Order: sequence, then C-alpha cells, then structure tokens
Amino acid sequence: MAHFINARGSRISNSIQPASIGTSVTIGVWGAAGLTVGPNDRSIATIKSLGPDQSNNSWFALTGVRAGNVMVEAKQGTAVWDFFQLAVQGASTLIPLAKIGPNADGRYTTNPQEVATVSTKTTPAALLSLFSGISGLNETGKRGLIAQHMHETGGGQSCYNWNLGNVRTTSANVPHMYLRDVAEYLSPAAAKVALEAGKQTGSARESSAEEKKRWPARAGLVVVIFNPPNEGARFRAYASLVEGGQALVAKFRHVGASHADFFPALNRGDLDAVAQILHLANYYRGSEAIYAKRMKEWRAIINGQLGG
Repeated sequence: MAHFINARGSRISNSIQPASIGTSVTIGVWGAAGLTVGPNDRSIATIKSLGPDQSNNSWFALTGVRAGNVMVEAKQGTAVWDFFQLAVQGASTLIPLAKIGPNADGRYTTNPQEVATVSTKTTPAALLSLFSGISGLNETGKRGLIAQHMHETGGGQSCYNWNLGNVRTTSANVPHMYLRDVAEYLSPAAAKVALEAGKQTGSARESSAEEKKRWPARAGLVVVIFNPPNEGARFRAYASLVEGGQALVAKFRHVGASHADFFPALNRGDLDAVAQILHLANYYRGSEAIYAKRMKEWRAIINGQLGG
C-alpha cells in the first residue's frame, strides 16, 4: 500500500490541493518504493524529487506552471495506488511579509475566505456546557477534551476565531486566518523546500537560538518557523463558539473512527493514551510525554475550578 501526505504528514488521498503558478507545494508518499510519482500533465505542474526520510516517506516538490487542474498519481506500472488533484491558480496574491504587515482590515491576502485574526478567549465552564450534549462522552471525557483545548491554547488565552483545537488547514478555500511565529517539525527535505519557498514572502525561517530552547530539535526532524501568509501559519476560522465546538468534536470523531480506544481513553481519564493516539493521528508532532503532562496539569486546574 502507498498513500499521499502533505508536509505535516496528514493524508491527502483523493483530495483537491490548491497551488499557485510559480509556487512549490511539498507532498510525500508513504511506501513509495518501486512507484512512479507525478502529475499527468507536466505543462500544468512539474515535480522534483526531494528524497526519502527515515519514516518510509518519499518527498517531492510540485510547482505550478500554468492555471488548471491536474491529477497527481502514485503508480506501479499502469496500476494507480493513490492520487489527488492539484488545482493550480494564477500567480499568488500573497503579500510579501518582509515588506509590509497585514492589510488595514487585518488580513494578509486578497482571498475572500481569509478573515482577520480575532481573540476569542474561552473558559472551562463554557466548554463544559458546550460539550454537554456529546453522546458517548462522560464527565471525565468532557474534562479531558477541555484539558486538551487548554493545553493547545495556553489556557484559552491563545484561542482565535473559535478554533478550539488550534487546527491548521492546507486549504485556502475554507474560512481561515493566520497566526504568527508558528513552529513546525518537518523532515529535512520538507524543511528545505519550505525555507526556499518562504524566501519569496519572508514567511518561513529557521528557528532562532532562543526558539530552539522552546522547540528543541528531534531526531530526524527540523524546526521551521512560519508566518503569514505561509500555509504553515494558516488555521481554520469559525464564526461562533458553537461552530468551533462542532468542528472540534467532528475532528475528534474522525480520530475515534481510526483509533477505537480514543473515546474510551477519554472516558476513563487515561490522558497518556489520549496523547499517544493524537500523536499517531498526526494531531501534533511534539513529545507525547510532555503533551500528556500538560493535559494532566490543565485537568487538575479544571477540576479545581469546576469541582469534582
């Protein structure tokens, strides 16, 4: 078996991935040994091999040549193992961050799906009420979800546009926002492409000495810092707490569909297992032990505030 993934390791099989003329998009193929990979029409997009990593992934850079949609396939002979569609639009409308900041309206691009980034602080009490109607989730499970949110958003202080899980999006065709100084662990090959592409807008750079203390290097991975309008700094945006909560629950339902113990682990309060499953689901790339530790710390704070 083989399947396509994006630079953060999320599966993109059978999806539509946006691109712009002259802009490189990093994609990988898990289990690509013996396969040929590339777009069906090289007049729309070209492909360059970036080599394999230590996790059985082979990496490639796709560059838009002209506007149009093209199928990108991983094939063995004439048999197609996996595919996705690359939608190449005209020249990018991204604003060079190195020259100016956001527009007067707080946005970084002319994309109508982008919204200005607005702080939407949350509280455990509001989230407990929000999660009260989730079937199959007991009180312990609800508080586990709240603890995960609190860890991801610094106790709710760094929640923006009701994105309760700090969920990123590779698509610019859904409501989204941008955050600054976003750290990401990438393979060396993917980091090289991201840094090269980021030179055009000043939106990707290597981590500083101070940032390396906060995000220490991990075996086989490199820390890259993204800023608007880079895809690495793009996050989903929602219109209300209810909409954001529904999206978060839907994402966790998706995790639970692939990892049967996810909701049972939440309900029994096993945050070590929850952290492990979220890591396996590519929700985050950091240390499982630290992620679990932070959730446990927030759960203790939540229990102190809510009682029980």
